[in-house]
Amino acid sequence: MRALALTLLLATPAGARPIDRPQAQALFSKGEQAFRAGEFEQALSYFEAARALDPAPVLTYNIARAHEEMGEAQAAIDAYEAYLRAAPDAEDRADVERRIRVMRAIVDRAEEPAEPPPAAEPVTVPGIGGPPAWRRPVAYGLGGVGLVVLGGAVYFGVEARDAEDAHAEALDGPTRDRTAADAEDAARWANIGFGLGGALLAGGVVLYLLDLDAGGTALVPTQDGVGLVGRF
Repeated sequence: MRALALTLLLATPAGARPIDRPQAQALFSKGEQAFRAGEFEQALSYFEAARALDPAPVLTYNIARAHEEMGEAQAAIDAYEAYLRAAPDAEDRADVERRIRVMRAIVDRAEEPAEPPPAAEPVTVPGIGGPPAWRRPVAYGLGGVGLVVLGGAVYFGVEARDAEDAHAEALDGPTRDRTAADAEDAARWANIGFGLGGALLAGGVVLYLLDLDAGGTALVPTQDGVGLVGRF
């Protein structure tokens, strides 16, 4: 995955004329070292400084990869789109467009308005006045968000499987490297989604089951935080 982004820089398209190629190459080398070490913020700084000296599209691609590794989806989208505008006939256009779609899905999910928490209301105690009024709405909210996140995880799981199939069918080295990187990216997001979505959904289910039990004990908000109350 990381080797792909760094190898591309070495194939500067014909016609690119850096203002100061030796200095740009020196900055790129530092960025390459930082990228391989997982220091993506530092790598981004070096790549941007190199692009200021050499406007080659491949430098913009490397900037996009650094943003992607840092989890900055919108910045990655902007850089990938700038790369395609500068290199409309790029051989990796299909791969870049797929990355843009993945990043856009992440941005869209992040912008979905979360269900606001219920307004503060007097809390009743199970066995005395019924279960706390806040419990069921919160359970629905957690379960709903958990399902959305799990849906995203399924999407990335399918992407990972498709990339693995493409990797198995690839004949040339560059294609195998790219498809392996794609599969790794998608699998990582799928694992994160399944873990987070499963935790949210489980929390919602637990709260919902507690809400069905009008007796026993319950956690209710107090002036000092949260207190445990029960029926005696």
